[in-house]
Amino acid sequence: MRYREMAKMDLAAVRQAVSDWLDAHPGGLLPDLADDLKRGYPDDQQADMAVVLRGMGAAEVECRACPAPEIPPDPAAPGGAR
Repeated sequence: MRYREMAKMDLAAVRQAVSDWLDAHPGGLLPDLADDLKRGYPDDQQADMAVVLRGMGAAEVECRACPAPEIPPDPAAPGGAR
């Protein structure tokens, strides 16, 4: 799938579907996620979407496993740590 074709896709909706699938299938595998979700796309796009879905799934799993670190307040900022 070319990038210009992906620009027509609602990637936010794809990301939400991936997140919903992961919520419903704790411990689910990325190939299973791709297999379940790619069926919502036309036959000629399913192989390409499987790659996109696995990538988005991997990114979501990583985000869930490693939340962003907390940044301590800047002591030089107004109202910062004293």
